[in-house]
Amino acid sequence: MIVNWVLVVFGERGRNRERILRAALIVDLLWKLILAIKLVFDSLAKVWMDQCSGGI
Repeated sequence: MIVNWVLVVFGERGRNRERILRAALIVDLLWKLILAIKLVFDSLAKVWMDQCSGGI
């Protein structure tokens, strides 16, 4: 998703195309990693809150 956006913004040609694509791919992977970590922490927080409140 981010890689496609970067290609549209910076164009598909140019000397720095490979570097731009590599940077965009790294940013995309980091973003997905951050979202995955957030999902794990949200799940853990929900379980912890359920246990503390004597949940279901």
